[in-house]
Amino acid sequence: ASRGVRAYAVDRSPGVLAYLRQVAPEVAAVAGDLRDFQLPEPVEVVFCPLGTMAYLIGDEEWQRSLAAVARALLPGGVMVLEFVPGDAHKTEALSWTMLRDGLTVEATAGPLHSDQPGVYAWEMHLRLRSSSGERHYRGVQVQREVTAALAERLVRATGEFGRIELFGDWDVRHRWRGDPTVVLVASRR
Repeated sequence: ASRGVRAYAVDRSPGVLAYLRQVAPEVAAVAGDLRDFQLPEPVEVVFCPLGTMAYLIGDEEWQRSLAAVARALLPGGVMVLEFVPGDAHKTEALSWTMLRDGLTVEATAGPLHSDQPGVYAWEMHLRLRSSSGERHYRGVQVQREVTAALAERLVRATGEFGRIELFGDWDVRHRWRGDPTVVLVASRR
């Protein structure tokens, strides 16, 4: 905001939006789902970071979401889509532990079997321990395997974007596992 830029963050989780309002009050928190999110005004750039759209399983969901992104962009605006390509997500389990200010956070995640081609699932556990006790959370995340070619095909199929560029093969790594990251940049017609 101090640089004359207005930023919006879209999430479907009330908890995430409440946290955002606490830590970044200058960012406008918008409740919404990427399947057909709307912003209060058109913007120049929409950035979809790692995994943002991976929960959209079918082509129709992707195209609906991409069309919603296009509607949120000014003509000539840019969509930046970042993802880990292919099935790099499901190769092995991961875990990490963090200790800060008397709170221990332990996270583990591992792949689950999926009978649906092109879809993978992860089971995740988060354990929080402090002097006041212990809490345990479990979740399952289902995502679509997205290749660079598939992402480009889905973006082109909307008919909303002109120039599409793919970037990758540099030393950008997913912060947990070292997976390569691909960035797709598309300009709205």
